[in-house]
Amino acid sequence: MGYCIGRLILCTLSFVTMTLPTVLTASGVYSKVSTIAGDGTDGFVDGPALNAKFKMPHGITCDIIGDVYVSDTYNNCVRKIDAYSGKVTTINGGHSKFGDIGKFNNPRGITCDSLGNIYVADSYNNRICKIDAYSEEVTTIAGSSFGFSDGVGSVAKFWNPYGITCDSEDNLYVVDKLNQRIRKLFLEKDGKTWQVLTIAGNGKTGLVDSFDDGLKAQFHYPAGITCDSAGNLYVTDTNNHCVRKIDRSGGVTTIAGSTPGYVDSRKNGLKAKFEYPYGITCDSAGNLYVADKVNNRIRKIDTFGGVTTIAGDGSFDFSDSAISLKAKFFSPYGIACDIYDNLYVADTYNNLIRKIANKPDTALGTEDIVLYLP
Repeated sequence: MGYCIGRLILCTLSFVTMTLPTVLTASGVYSKVSTIAGDGTDGFVDGPALNAKFKMPHGITCDIIGDVYVSDTYNNCVRKIDAYSGKVTTINGGHSKFGDIGKFNNPRGITCDSLGNIYVADSYNNRICKIDAYSEEVTTIAGSSFGFSDGVGSVAKFWNPYGITCDSEDNLYVVDKLNQRIRKLFLEKDGKTWQVLTIAGNGKTGLVDSFDDGLKAQFHYPAGITCDSAGNLYVTDTNNHCVRKIDRSGGVTTIAGSTPGYVDSRKNGLKAKFEYPYGITCDSAGNLYVADKVNNRIRKIDTFGGVTTIAGDGSFDFSDSAISLKAKFFSPYGIACDIYDNLYVADTYNNLIRKIANKPDTALGTEDIVLYLP
């Protein structure tokens, strides 16, 4: 199959290379960027999604029926975007700061387990919370005051927990940002008590890989985390401007990124550049997607390690677009993938929730379709 720009079909790679300049690379079939919730002004309003107001939303996740949950960070609450009604509601607890059960204080990361329960990294309260799928009751499952300690439930201590993800067995993994560590939460045999265990990071700031012992590795203010189907973890090491992998044996390696900047690299992710990457998610094929905050772009790390841009033109602004590279974001923090591999972005400084469809808009004519060179 040849490459095409507009209606011109170029049948061989060599001819393409000779006749066309290199263009900004993109990958996959992601095309349309649209706004699904928020009116673009900060505030706190529930109701029809496009009339709702958010205030610096950070984390985002999707459940198995298509509902989207958002940690509305500066409103100190969790919001739900209902897939069927198209309305935004606030989960149990309102939006005041911590004082009663169900109140949050700067919630950041958010994830969903196989039963539809929601888990929140309640950053300034240094705890991990569970929101029951049916009752929406909020309970603390781990953490108490700030500090660092492993242990059971409230015995464990975190310091500004940030990203959170769930694996196929419903174990939780938390980025303990200011402790520079990655923590695992798993249920004891009683099915009620959560145990916290550190799996990566020695607590010191730095950029150190460790192939045989994750506890020897070093991070610098890590933020986002996701898990693939094989149980490997991927972390956005924000102030190191890179993405790290924690394999199932506990080894930590850098897979993409180097110094701060903006560079795509299809063949070698270590030659790519990010600038303060935050959110990260994984699709059904094992590709990773990163919310590259300062670059105002969404980046893809494919299963071969190549890095490309799939959405955003780099300017800090707002614009939806049928062509994803023409869309505009303003410091996106959170990103999530649904069961159909659509992406959802917490466009933080725009106070919006955006969707990146995983298939091109079939209504587009061929003159609107752009395929980018390898």
